[in-house]
Amino acid sequence: MISAYFRNNAADYKKMCAFHLLVARGIRSYISTILFAAVAVAFLVPGILLKSAEFCIGAAVLAALAAAWPFIFVAFQNSRVTKLLRANPEYEKTEQFFSFDENGLSLKLRRAGREEAHDIPYDKIARIYERRDRFYIYIGVSQALIVKKADIEEGKTDELAFLFRTTGKRFREKKKLRRKSEKES
Repeated sequence: MISAYFRNNAADYKKMCAFHLLVARGIRSYISTILFAAVAVAFLVPGILLKSAEFCIGAAVLAALAAAWPFIFVAFQNSRVTKLLRANPEYEKTEQFFSFDENGLSLKLRRAGREEAHDIPYDKIARIYERRDRFYIYIGVSQALIVKKADIEEGKTDELAFLFRTTGKRFREKKKLRRKSEKES
């Protein structure tokens, strides 16, 4: 059995939200950027052919907007997250206790003197992403649990990754993070 602990905090939540927006959602997050870039090219081509400064300036503005759009999107999202956290002062007081075994994970939430427990089998987990310092365990389309590797109290990161492999392609493992000893076995 592997156990871990996580206490909610705003910085980790914002980091997870940025990951969700820029990585987990995939191409859907970049549709606007792609459209801005495509329209910039559509302006640039006639601008060059017609030697039109207006088209070239319009293309440059759209290209700059395309490049900045993901950062703007994250800034808006962080603003929204800050507002949500102000509305829920107990968020940062919530503690999560995880236990992982071959069947799934057990989660105990503790906040404001109340406790609730949930058992989540691996086949009910939508997706798991491994990052350099944490795992994001998606238990819904946009609802994720954060497990920091440094906060694994019992067991090892490689053992946890081994358990997550039972989810098949839903586990987006960073194989370069595995230890050499595991690769040899």
